[in-house]
Amino acid sequence: MKKGSCLHLSLPGHSMRYCLLLIILVFSIQLFVDAQQTVLIPFKSLGKYGLRNNRGRIIIQPKYDNAYDSREGLSAVILDKKIGFVDTTGKEIISLKYESADHFNDGIARVQLNGKWGFIDKTGKEIIPFIYMQAGGFSEGLAGVKPNDLWGFIDKKGKEVIPLKFKGVTNVSEGMIWVRTKDSLWGLIDRTDKLILSPKYHSVGFFRSGFASACIDKKCGLIDKAGKEITPLKYQFVDTMSEGAAKVKLNDKWGFVDKTGKEITPIKYDVVGNLQEGVAWVVAREKYGLINASGKEIAAPAYVEAKIFFDGIAMVKKENNQWGFINKQGKELCEFKYDSIGSFLNDIALARSGKKWGYISETGKEIIAVKYDSIKDISYLLNFFLVKSGDKYGVFDKTGKEILPVKYQQILTPTLLSKRFPVQLNNKWGVMNNKGQELIAIKYEAIGEEHEHLLPARLNGKWGFIDTAGKEIIPHKFDKIGVYQHHYFGTIEGFYDSLAMVTLNGKWGLIDRTGKLVAPAIYEEIKNIYDDEVRNAYIGKLTDEWHYLDRKGQLQKTKKIPVVSVVKEPAGPVKNTIKILEPPIPMKGIVDPSLVGTWKYHDHAQDYGKNYSVYFIFRADGTYEVYQDFTGTTLPPPVTKSFWRMDGGFLVLLYEGEKATARLKLSKQSDPQKNVPFLVIEWNPNTKDVRNFYPFVQK
Repeated sequence: MKKGSCLHLSLPGHSMRYCLLLIILVFSIQLFVDAQQTVLIPFKSLGKYGLRNNRGRIIIQPKYDNAYDSREGLSAVILDKKIGFVDTTGKEIISLKYESADHFNDGIARVQLNGKWGFIDKTGKEIIPFIYMQAGGFSEGLAGVKPNDLWGFIDKKGKEVIPLKFKGVTNVSEGMIWVRTKDSLWGLIDRTDKLILSPKYHSVGFFRSGFASACIDKKCGLIDKAGKEITPLKYQFVDTMSEGAAKVKLNDKWGFVDKTGKEITPIKYDVVGNLQEGVAWVVAREKYGLINASGKEIAAPAYVEAKIFFDGIAMVKKENNQWGFINKQGKELCEFKYDSIGSFLNDIALARSGKKWGYISETGKEIIAVKYDSIKDISYLLNFFLVKSGDKYGVFDKTGKEILPVKYQQILTPTLLSKRFPVQLNNKWGVMNNKGQELIAIKYEAIGEEHEHLLPARLNGKWGFIDTAGKEIIPHKFDKIGVYQHHYFGTIEGFYDSLAMVTLNGKWGLIDRTGKLVAPAIYEEIKNIYDDEVRNAYIGKLTDEWHYLDRKGQLQKTKKIPVVSVVKEPAGPVKNTIKILEPPIPMKGIVDPSLVGTWKYHDHAQDYGKNYSVYFIFRADGTYEVYQDFTGTTLPPPVTKSFWRMDGGFLVLLYEGEKATARLKLSKQSDPQKNVPFLVIEWNPNTKDVRNFYPFVQK
């Protein structure tokens, strides 16, 4: 965040349990969330922040100095040290004019303007005037405010409910408020301004589970809501209450006290963790042990590393650097012989021994032998696993049953829930089911992904379509099959919404599910677009002009659109006749004509349903755009004045507003299988992460 701007954030901690549950659910959420549940997530590109929705679609291109997750339908954004809010469609709802702001909470946000604090609603309307030198956020319906020298509390209508009489206040916690008097001591009142404790403490903490910490002269104890000290003020530190116990520190050692103030463990540990699921990790002499909620040591400190419990099981590592796992009774459940173990999900966990991988159960049994060079869940629901041994692949289910023997050259991820696996054997392709039975004969030169129960397949150099039983539905007579660019699912080969793009004799057309040409094969190119008037519309290029095609393939001559610029493999040197724009600072290099156009990187892993793409648009005038998860098929107009050049083997970039250039290693290569050029760009020089960018054209 730039100096001079701030956004006050309060983010709750997340346990591993919630993170793992989120991973399990994210694919379903992304598929089925409706527009009312849309949230925006910030991303950064070349020094600027944009926002994309939880479906991965970019809503706002990078242009802000900072941006934040949406809360209650609004995202805070910062530009030139000013803060405003945008909604989930990208519309600026509240103008960028504030110096500081909170996220919205219950329809209200605290904001600062001209050095004064006030409160606004989600339309930007001022509901509590900007009259406060300082103000806290609303907590349990009340907010602390300071218009001059003293603090008091107001409700959400701006009404003063606790008079302005304190030198300092905390937020309301469990109906209680710590207040500070002129002598810098803290006392306790409730939300009705009733005095519970006269000021006497030097420092205090928030109430949790009915208790709070309080200290005098750096000696601390626990206080209940009646103001009673349930422990003597003798500890160096007292934490908040969690699962009936609180961590305490005395003479640089740690232990626990319960709600009565009783020390339920000896104060002897070097470090202690929070109680979770009734147990807590403790450390003594750099070794981890385990105690339960009553303070009993159920596993003596003997482990050099430990992870949090998840569904009653935790991973631990012994001095031999080998991992195993224990339960909440401290019992070791398996032999300690693995170099790493992942978290359990559906009763199994990924395990590694040396350079070999497999899956083990909660009892330590190897469900899938830990002997494979790689292993990957390919079903999103932990039912099927792709294993690799040498240069051969096979598939197992979660019980360890071999579905496909380890003998195939390639096995592709099945379409979601289809349980059908495209496989390659002896350089031919076919499809197997989850029982190891051949559904489609292994005889094709290539097979595409299944969509709408049809698969594109190439035989004797020609493409056609077969159904999931291997029956030829559309004859093998097409030169190429087009790729539909979907706004969420990414690229879709073959049919989408009952139409497919194909070529005959070098010209593009549209066919229906019977193979009938609903748009004749006369077009130089055909692309799908997203049209406000026509669902899943297409455009066709004739004599360098693009025209809309309706759902019946009919040319809409009254609706011409600009030519879509795409990269094609250069046939030779290209002369740049467009005037090159000069950048604001000197840049080394030239505008290389062979790079002009659109180049796409796509991550095919699609883990948990994500589909990730990056597009570079290099323009002949020396400017460029870079988009993440760009979903259109026509190129957007320039939105920035960012510049590019090629300097030997480096791509030199100057993003709009930046004072210095970035240099990325770039090499031009040719893909002999696809017969197209591609760019290899070192995306992250620190990690040596490289990405291959291909021309953005129809297949």
